[in-house]
Amino acid sequence: MENTRKRQKISGGKEPQKHDAHWEAVSRWQIEEEAAEAMVPILGRLYRRRNIIVSVFGHRINNLSAIELIKVHAEAIDSDGNPIFVTQTKPLLDALDLM
Repeated sequence: MENTRKRQKISGGKEPQKHDAHWEAVSRWQIEEEAAEAMVPILGRLYRRRNIIVSVFGHRINNLSAIELIKVHAEAIDSDGNPIFVTQTKPLLDALDLM
């Protein structure tokens, strides 16, 4: 019991698990944001050089900002009801870019 009090005192009264969940969410956001930022020039290149218009479940993602790409992905779910992440779309764009 004394250890729990010490942990709460050190962490400002919050449970360590909540703190870890927060940083996990921040880390996940940064990874998604980095992937989205890398996708912007690829999408532009695919459109300009090959007239490819990319869509995610019916939503065109050409000419979107990184944040808008994340929002479109947040609204999209696959047939099993699972969310679609930017980090899942980026490898597909990389492959299209190399073709």
